[in-house]
Amino acid sequence: MYQEYELERFTHNGLRIRIIADTDASNPREDFDQFGVMTCFHSRYTLGDKHNHASPENFLENLLPEQAVERLERFATKLWQGYDREIDEGNTTLEKALTAHSTEVAARRWIEVDKVAIMLPLYLYDHSGITMRVSPFSCPWDSGQVGWIFATLESIRAEFGVKRVTAKIRERVTKMLTSEVAEYDQYLTGDVWGYVIDAKDNIDDEGDEYVDVGSCWGFFGSDYCKEAALEEADAIERERLPLMASAGLLDDQPTENQPEI
Repeated sequence: MYQEYELERFTHNGLRIRIIADTDASNPREDFDQFGVMTCFHSRYTLGDKHNHASPENFLENLLPEQAVERLERFATKLWQGYDREIDEGNTTLEKALTAHSTEVAARRWIEVDKVAIMLPLYLYDHSGITMRVSPFSCPWDSGQVGWIFATLESIRAEFGVKRVTAKIRERVTKMLTSEVAEYDQYLTGDVWGYVIDAKDNIDDEGDEYVDVGSCWGFFGSDYCKEAALEEADAIERERLPLMASAGLLDDQPTENQPEI
């Protein structure tokens, strides 16, 4: 039988508030409008936005305009010709040449990518659950890079209504992308909540019976959920007080946030 996870319960102005895990939370990459594009590659998990890229290299090259791809191909060909001569002259081995060539081509590819997009790496830590962020984790065995989140310069110019993407705009976009990753991480880690506000059923003489007088779900972060719950509880209390007073039902009740025993 399903058992809900209740993080916290407390009393506020005579109302009982329960903060409960949202087990049917919306996936922000599927259900919300996002500015960035999150492209991930993982053998066991489906992460980020849907895509059809065969590999990370294929994704990066598809991101580049045709002229950039051609420049990269010419650079790679000319670079290998130099390494080929080094191999023939006995100055290096094939294995070392392949490694060096791959490293230099990857570096040049990033130069081309930087001309068309702002991109942040995505790292995943997988141990009794998964969590994601834009900086590496300390554990090299259970973590690693799984993709990128990015926004093209074209989409940035359209979003901000500018012709040139300045350093200040780059900083703002970086913060926006980082925030999207943090929100997605809350979804991955189950940090999504709902609240239920209960009032004592004054018709029942037992006094321990409660009725649901308000609830809402889909809050990313328990603090945000608690703030919203308190606001609704205050609104409910403002509506209830005149009715309770007229019915002679006002008793001394706690007014501060008190944990319920």
